[in-house]
Amino acid sequence: MPADVLSSREREAVLRLRSILAETGYDTREVGTRLGAPDPELSEAEMRSLWQWRARHSDPLSVLLRLFFLGDPVDARALRRFGDDNLKDWQRQRWIFPDGARWKAAIELSLHGALVIACDRQDRQDRPHRHFVAGPTRATGVLADALLPNRGDSALDLGTGTGILALRFSEKLQHRVATDINPRALRFAAWNALLNGQDGIELLPSDGYNAVGTRRFHQIAGNLPFVITPRQRYSFRETGVPGDAFLSRTIRETTPHLAEGGVAQFLGQWIHRDGEGENERLASMLSGTGLDALFLRTRIEAADAHAARWLAGPESLDAGERLRRMRGWVSALHALGVQAVSTGLIVLRRRKAKQHFLVVDEAAERELTGKRLERRLDALDRALTRSRG
Repeated sequence: MPADVLSSREREAVLRLRSILAETGYDTREVGTRLGAPDPELSEAEMRSLWQWRARHSDPLSVLLRLFFLGDPVDARALRRFGDDNLKDWQRQRWIFPDGARWKAAIELSLHGALVIACDRQDRQDRPHRHFVAGPTRATGVLADALLPNRGDSALDLGTGTGILALRFSEKLQHRVATDINPRALRFAAWNALLNGQDGIELLPSDGYNAVGTRRFHQIAGNLPFVITPRQRYSFRETGVPGDAFLSRTIRETTPHLAEGGVAQFLGQWIHRDGEGENERLASMLSGTGLDALFLRTRIEAADAHAARWLAGPESLDAGERLRRMRGWVSALHALGVQAVSTGLIVLRRRKAKQHFLVVDEAAERELTGKRLERRLDALDRALTRSRG
């Protein structure tokens, strides 16, 4: 990774934190044993109370769980067991901050399979929204589970955020590249690469594909901002352009960066207007690209339902503010003629051929796995071959 993403002091601090996490058992197995799995019959507040109770002890793992997992304040005396030099590092890197006589974490260390992922805590209000680096969301998990096997030697994580998709690419790849327009996101991606012992990921500051030049990849994936909104409030999730123009632009810009046979995967949203067919609209985005396209719709919602789902973001809004934003969202969508919005996974494949397919499937999120998608693409190839014969 480029040396200028992290200073040598910051790199050393992350490596020491990694050592502490390993020594204390801060991993999925040990934390699962200590806290227990989420119980779907408990509310979020009830589950949190249970975990706080189970992490009430003074051993190192419990202290770290209260600090970095639950986000609770921790006594300075309890933190001193990790060494004064480490605490100074954590303060210097702004991973922790004083809360009266105690300390609180500004970052969260969440667990995703075998990965430890650092991100900004959502309850911190002192960081501008445009620099906020969210942790892996449900959408990130869907995309990560849906990654197709890479049959080439290169992969690109576009808009990497915390870097989790780059970390989920096969470590056997010769080239793994991750980009983001947010410098803080690149720092988190670098931290997470170090925390998980994965060297060799090339991190580049980039708006879209600008920094990769003419390079082509066998696999491209990105948890890009995809939510259609009247204005961009959170750059990590909202497109900032009218309607589904962002999706259309992403398809166009991705095409020249896919190697022959290469596959790109994104979550996206596309609009529905009265009098316009869905296939007609999507086909216009793909015209002349030389791409096969599989749209796997997980949800279609009326404009007002779409607004209700997405308008709050990570904020807590009172009823009055929710209604005010709802009015603005729905008015803006209706002004564009939008009656409904679809959400789903888009799979694009570059292939030299006279005929390409455009297919829209209905799919539950749990069905979006790399193996299932590979079988679906194979079935579409066979169907296309039969139709030509």
